[in-house]
Amino acid sequence: MARAAGLARLVAGHFADNPASGRVLAKAGFRPTGEVAMRYSAGRDGHAPCAEFVLELAPGAECRAGAELAVA
Repeated sequence: MARAAGLARLVAGHFADNPASGRVLAKAGFRPTGEVAMRYSAGRDGHAPCAEFVLELAPGAECRAGAELAVA
């Protein structure tokens, strides 16, 4: 859907104390940027470190096989 909408990149992140979410992002084709930012978390009732990831969607950008999600 993002490619169809003309977006060139998607950004996402996961809280540092939840590495399983980082593995899910990696399996979906996202790559870590190496940046960590403080983000608000309602579940934590405060700010916590969040590792940032990016997925390049531009034509010619590297994309892992099987990383695309089908939309019905």
